[in-house]
Amino acid sequence: MMYCGKLFLDARERKEFEVSHLPGAHFIGYDDFDLSRVEKLDKGREVIVYCSVGYRSEKITEKLLAAGFTNVKICTEGYLSGKIGVTA
Repeated sequence: MMYCGKLFLDARERKEFEVSHLPGAHFIGYDDFDLSRVEKLDKGREVIVYCSVGYRSEKITEKLLAAGFTNVKICTEGYLSGKIGVTA
């Protein structure tokens, strides 16, 4: 999913993603997260990671930053809130 050049990554589980997700968002998972799912992405591109409430997106963001991604943000409210707010 891209809004103004931002790429949204869904850090929830596959079943959650299949039930509902932001249109165009890319599934990356949490329990079975693997960097190979994001290896083709530009590490400098703005990426926003979201999950249901925020915990999983925070942990995946840490992994992305450790892998060299430089412009990763967390969806602060979580998917279940119905709001899309981001923080660095």
